Order: sequence, then structure tokens, then C-alpha cells
Amino acid sequence: MLYISFPISFSNQVHFNAHRFFHPTDILTWYQDGEMELLRFDYVDDRGSLHKNIDVHASFRVRNGCGIYSLRKTG
Repeated sequence: MLYISFPISFSNQVHFNAHRFFHPTDILTWYQDGEMELLRFDYVDDRGSLHKNIDVHASFRVRNGCGIYSLRKTG
């Protein structure tokens, strides 16, 4: 199991040449198909509200949030 979080936004962005924000589905391209399986995606939005077990492929409009990924190694 891998539990990991990233700063997320509605698009990939760099703020002040250092702080990176990722679109929630971008993280899923960082490993090869079949290597890892996304079990759950939660996120904290701009206002600090926790959204649990959200479809990562759904329409996404958060400006600055924190994506929380629960992944499992397959095979």
C-alpha cells in the first residue's frame, strides 16, 4: 500500500518557480499501467473541507488543494 498526497489544482501549475500543483489525474501517469491501482482519492479543497472517496476523473475545479491518494501495488 502507498498513501501519498500532493498539492492539486484544476491544471498543472508552478507558483513562484518552486511550488508545483498537479491536476489530480496527472499523478496517475507517473507509473506504468498495471503497476499500481488507485483504491481511493480524497482531497482537501481551498476552504479546508475534506471530500472523501471522490472519482479522480470527475470534473475538478479546485484552485489550490491537497490530493490524498491510496494506491496498491499490483502483481
